[in-house]
Amino acid sequence: MRLRTAVCKVPPQCGSCGSQLTIGGPVWNEPIHNVAFVKRLLEKTKLADCPFRTASRLEGILGGIIDEEPVKGNPLSFNLPDVCSTIRAVNPQKEKIYAAFASLGYRVCQTYYDGDLWKTDAPPEAVYDIFKKWKQQTSPETYLTNVPEKSPAKQILLKPIQYDADFDFKAPLDNKGDGGHQPAGQKRLGKYFTATEPNWGPKPRATGGKKAKAAE
Repeated sequence: MRLRTAVCKVPPQCGSCGSQLTIGGPVWNEPIHNVAFVKRLLEKTKLADCPFRTASRLEGILGGIIDEEPVKGNPLSFNLPDVCSTIRAVNPQKEKIYAAFASLGYRVCQTYYDGDLWKTDAPPEAVYDIFKKWKQQTSPETYLTNVPEKSPAKQILLKPIQYDADFDFKAPLDNKGDGGHQPAGQKRLGKYFTATEPNWGPKPRATGGKKAKAAE
């Protein structure tokens, strides 16, 4: 397999906060899914004789992969809670996020593997401007006062907003992350694993043998 490498010029400083950029990589920027194949799998999970007990979750995950098709050319994503935490803003509702990006002519979609990560074809400056505008609307009294002086967050908030998003914009269906497979009014299927009990996950290794020996 031949791997292609892309060369791009990276500025020395962040365009949003002026801090020095940290370069990471490599980044895989080629398609990772055959969407036509995924759509056929999705139809199989909807059949009455589907043998999988987890068919509903499979349907949610496969549907999430299809949702990402409009932004498949963007390998990177942004962490919504991290962005809001940086500028000390509350997280907006999903409908507001879809509306804001669509009002600027950009697409946005939750990743199918992590509900906090979002992919978009919008530039980083537009992403920050959207959440800055959201903070202006929801917390105008603390817009500049609840972030430390001389911090990157302060520099981000001090920059004038160039991308003026509309959170009440009526986004078309293909901008809402529905991928065309989710009927209107139907409850969205779960695609993220959730905790089934407190402190779930890997348990301590078994110690039954040691306890039995001590008892003897």
